[in-house]
Amino acid sequence: MYFIAFLIQCRFEFIYLIKVERCAMNANNSFRLAFLFASVILALGITPGWGGPPSNPTPSDANGNTAGGSNVLLNNSGSENTGFGSNSLYSNTTGIKNTAIGGGALKVNTTGSENTAIGHWALVWNTTGNDNTACGVNTLFYNTTGNFNTASGYGALALNTTGSFNTADGVYALEKNTIGGYNTASGYTALFYNNTGSNNTASGYGALFSNTTGSNSTASGTSALYSKTTGSNSTAMGYQAGYNVTTGNNNLAIGYQAGYNVTTGSNNIHLGNAGASGDNATLRVGTSLSRAFISGIRGATISSSPIPVYIDTNGQLGTLPSSQRFKDDIRDMNEASRHLFDLRPVTFRYKQSGASGENPLEYGLIAEEVAKVYPDLVARGTDGQIEAVQYHKLTPMLLNEVQRLSRSLQAEKDKNLAQAGQLQVQGDALKSEQARNQVQTREIADLKQQMVQVQTQARRLETLAVRLSHLEAKEPVGPVADAHNAW
Repeated sequence: MYFIAFLIQCRFEFIYLIKVERCAMNANNSFRLAFLFASVILALGITPGWGGPPSNPTPSDANGNTAGGSNVLLNNSGSENTGFGSNSLYSNTTGIKNTAIGGGALKVNTTGSENTAIGHWALVWNTTGNDNTACGVNTLFYNTTGNFNTASGYGALALNTTGSFNTADGVYALEKNTIGGYNTASGYTALFYNNTGSNNTASGYGALFSNTTGSNSTASGTSALYSKTTGSNSTAMGYQAGYNVTTGNNNLAIGYQAGYNVTTGSNNIHLGNAGASGDNATLRVGTSLSRAFISGIRGATISSSPIPVYIDTNGQLGTLPSSQRFKDDIRDMNEASRHLFDLRPVTFRYKQSGASGENPLEYGLIAEEVAKVYPDLVARGTDGQIEAVQYHKLTPMLLNEVQRLSRSLQAEKDKNLAQAGQLQVQGDALKSEQARNQVQTREIADLKQQMVQVQTQARRLETLAVRLSHLEAKEPVGPVADAHNAW
């Protein structure tokens, strides 16, 4: 009964070490497993040479080595090694604290120490590598001098030679890795083709599957960053996130098939958006969002020379360039803005109140009315419905009208100035004429005065003549006539 209880205890102990801990065994567990096998052998009274002549008549030697199977620890001079299975630790010389369970496990190991190999041909070619753990058939198969690697699953890290500090958990995880280091792969074929890439982390079936030399990338999710080969410094989280990226660098994709369409672009951020094949240095967030809230913008002080940001019908944010190098077919606006005065400015309130519940009075235009006058001044949604007035286009049109009115006012002013000049000339001429008239008036007055004098003199002469005539009538003819003639 005691023997049966002992075997049952051994069975559960074995299940705990092998199945529950999934071969991720430290040195203590290796010793426990070795002790378990040795105890079973002793309890059953079986020699360690299963299937052939015993290579060692006792389960453990004086140096703490335990061997079970043919050709196990044949050349060993190390200590505290455990080998079970044909040809396990076959070439070990001075290596210590190694555990090999399975045919050919750690077969070529010579001086490597503290390695754990469980499974047929696990760590078979390891020679001097230390502190490696391999659990599964052909795990770390070609490892020679690589250190501190952990492989669990059929073919995991099978081709690794000198790469160190790698962790592979899953069938064929990091299978092609040779010298790459500090990689972590969890899942079937995760980082399958990685060769020299380092510092990569892949979690999920096929994550970083095609990566060869790319480094510093993280992929979490089935087939995340599946096609990436040489690109580096990228992060993808989600089912098939960043699936088609090949050589792009510094990409971030989070969400179901986020960044799925990107191929060679770099410096992209895709959050819940598949992106486009030509994306480069692009940020895309969501696909069917109806609202967006970003804190830290309203009320924040910015530097000088700010420019406005606009959004197009595709949801792209950006600025409108004004430089001539971005423009063709440049012409004067001329009469294109004349119909601005046909637009109707209105006041209104939005039907939906703001987040604060307020609904203040607004000032603006009605987009449908604007569309009748200037169709190019309204923005339409993807369904063709009129949504908004492009107020930024009104500014240059208003400037054109102001300039036109200014030119008109200037022309009127110039005309008035010209007329004022003419009036001044006419006024000066009138003043000259008035001066001449005044001179003529004075001359006429003088003439009148002279005429008066002449008339007065004439009247005097007439009077004198009358008197003379009277005198002539009274005096004798002869003398009077002579006197008259003398006069």
